[in-house]
Amino acid sequence: MAFGKTGDPVQRQVFYRLVVATLPAALLEALFLKPLRSHFPSATSAAFFLVINGIFLWIGDGRRGFKENRGAAFNIDRDGEIVRMTWGKCLFIGLAQSLALIPGFSRSGMSIVAGLFAGLSYEAAAHFAFLLATPIILGAGLVEVPRLFQDVDLNLLGPALAGGIAAGIAAFFSVWILTRYFHTHEVKALRPFALYCMLVGFFSLWYLKGVL
Repeated sequence: MAFGKTGDPVQRQVFYRLVVATLPAALLEALFLKPLRSHFPSATSAAFFLVINGIFLWIGDGRRGFKENRGAAFNIDRDGEIVRMTWGKCLFIGLAQSLALIPGFSRSGMSIVAGLFAGLSYEAAAHFAFLLATPIILGAGLVEVPRLFQDVDLNLLGPALAGGIAAGIAAFFSVWILTRYFHTHEVKALRPFALYCMLVGFFSLWYLKGVL
């Protein structure tokens, strides 16, 4: 999507909605990142919120199924669906994305679920969620990357760069695969991911704390 080059008004409207949806996460990160950092090293906390993440995915999938059973249909392209969203719905998706500041929550998963509640199809919700990753990752990179060069063992830079490149390649293929998956699965598409999160989360809690 090349904003500003083609002069496409639809793409400009999508861009504006991306900006609005990015604001909640940017603001909340600026205000609460330090207290949230205390939860980052906690595997138990991450496992607990992974279960909650799975429950949210399951509920979001059920909500989409309810709309499908009512006969709701989206016969326009995914950018067209996004442009139809109100600014309030964009902020709602942005707030859902902000849950990823808590370890265990999936940024893309929460954004997709919020997109479904906002009335988007699976494909459009996934498309918008993946587009939202760009400003968030860019902003996090601008904040965190300079810290690699501040009082850090330079021997860690090589592994960090290699990990970043590998993550970028994996993300590219993951987005490609998931976009095709959501294009062909319009009913209960999130159930496998929901079950995975809940099972892994419950097992991790049992393994770490024996709470089950």
